[in-house]
Order: sequence, then C-alpha cells, then structure tokens
Amino acid sequence: MITTFVVSAYNILIYPGSQVPLYKYDGIKNSINNRLKNSTINFKNYLSFVRNNKNNTIIIGHSFGGYFGLLEAQNNNNTVKGIILLNSHFNSRGKMPYPRIDMKKISQPVLTILSKNDTRLPFKKAIDDLFYRDYNYLINKYFIINNNFNHFSGLDDNDTETEIISNQICNFIENIDNYSINSTEYSWYNKPLKFNNTRDVSFSLNILDAIFQICDFPLWQYYHYLHFLTLKPNHDINYQYSDYDSTLLKTFNTSIDDIKNQLNYEFNEKYNITWNITVLPTLHPSILYWLFKNPFLKNTSCGEIIVLPVNKNITYYKVPNRIMLLNN
Repeated sequence: MITTFVVSAYNILIYPGSQVPLYKYDGIKNSINNRLKNSTINFKNYLSFVRNNKNNTIIIGHSFGGYFGLLEAQNNNNTVKGIILLNSHFNSRGKMPYPRIDMKKISQPVLTILSKNDTRLPFKKAIDDLFYRDYNYLINKYFIINNNFNHFSGLDDNDTETEIISNQICNFIENIDNYSINSTEYSWYNKPLKFNNTRDVSFSLNILDAIFQICDFPLWQYYHYLHFLTLKPNHDINYQYSDYDSTLLKTFNTSIDDIKNQLNYEFNEKYNITWNITVLPTLHPSILYWLFKNPFLKNTSCGEIIVLPVNKNITYYKVPNRIMLLNN
C-alpha cells in the first residue's frame, strides 16, 4: 500500500516496508501532519505500482519500500521533487543480494536515514552508499545516522524516536531547495600514504587509461587492480593501490614504523588512533587473506595494519583508507 498525503505544495507518498502493516506508520504520519499542516491522507494499492503524475511529489520509502520509491523517482523525474530513504538504501554497488539502483541515475535530492543497530539492513552494507557518493563526487545526496536506533525505530511505540525521525524528515522537506546537513561528521581519506618513492596506481596509468576513466569504462577499476598485482617493488620505487575500503602497499625496505608514522601524520592529529598490527605468515595462502581482508577501524580509536612479509626486503601492507565519526 502507498499512504498519500499533501503538505503545503507537496504531494507526499509513503512506501511501506515489506509486510509492515500501515498502522505502524501512524506515529510518523501524525507527527509530520502536526508540523506540516493541512495534509490529507489517501491509500492506494502499492502492488499495482501506479505511476505518479502529481507535481512536487516527495517520496518516503521505508526498508524495501525505498527501492520502489527510487524506481518511482527514476520514472517520474519531472514530478518527484525529493526522496527520503528510511532504513533503506540505493545498494549502488550491490552490497546486498537484491537489485541495485545506481545513485548516479537519481537526479533528485535524497536523504538517507540509517540506524546503527539495524539488523535487517546491516549498517556496514548500507553506509557503502555514502562512500560511493563521495567517490563519485555526487551532490544533493544526504545521510543521517541514528546511532542507537534499529530497523523499526520510529514505527514502534517510542514517541522519542518517532519525533526525532519525523523532525529529520520534516527538516528535509521544508528546506528541500536549500538543504544542508551536519548530522554525520566524517572524514574519508582515499589514499593517505604519501611516500616520496611510492607510485600510486589507483588512478590513470597512461593516456589511454585516462580516456577509459573519462568514459567511465566499466572494467577500469579492475584494470588498475590487476596491474597492481603484477608490480614488484625495488630499491627505487614502492607501489600502492587504494580501493573503496583500504590502501594496499607493496614496499621494499619499508618498516612497520614507517607505515605507522605516516598513518599518525594523516590521522592522529585529529583522531588519536592506536594501531594494532596483524602479521601474516610468509606463506602463499596468506596473499589471499591480505587481498580480501579489510583492516578494521573501530570507533576511530583503534585501527588495524595487516602485514605480509614476502622476503627479507619486500613487505606488503594493508591499512584503512577512511575514518568516519558518528556524532549522534
């Protein structure tokens, strides 16, 4: 079902989550009505997926309802003015095993409200959309993380949670043409290590590669990754590659203290992180662990450096390449 109500000049559609009864949304709906006056409520069969043709439509999609809300926005670009995803996400890079919607294909402003204790939509999967947004320099996509909430916060009998989420929604609706947000403070460092003799292969390698990047060639990232795996450090040069989550280093005569000093220079000035060292055995199977294991970073106070000694001179390192602080 779709709950429809009109506030000021906006037509607001609520797409409920899968198998969530409509009465669960009464608290949020009533709270929004109390703040945004003169709203009316209508119900439609959401399974029929009737196209919306009313101008200035705002879509609120909870859980899997957010997926249908994004589809609605894609197909009604001229009528849908903005979208709120409540414990829902784009799944831009397919982190969850269901259809993805590329954030780059949604032109409207989108506010994504996530809950840190969400077990149905794992926070670590959903927050990947934020990193995808930053990586692609996308505008008008906003994120709020409610630190102690869960997948159904605001829908349960908790007036405080309902009021908080309703206010987050209303703030976005009231200021949709000039919206800014500071609810989530974070810093993301894509390639924090800067050694003088280190070549970064994360980006363009030559002119042809730069053309592939400009054209958004789908295998561009894999080309860099495979190229990095073939490189061997020597006296003159080290190599690094940064993906979405980590920075991988192939080094020659570079100690763990060198790595820690560089990380401290990049991160500790503001975040005061303690680094734990995970040293892998010098065995061929360890390369798989080094490649696919993401080093942890917990609450910006404790980070991990994964070390793979290859021989007397060559050592591989893997470190986190971003830090995110949650304020609320």
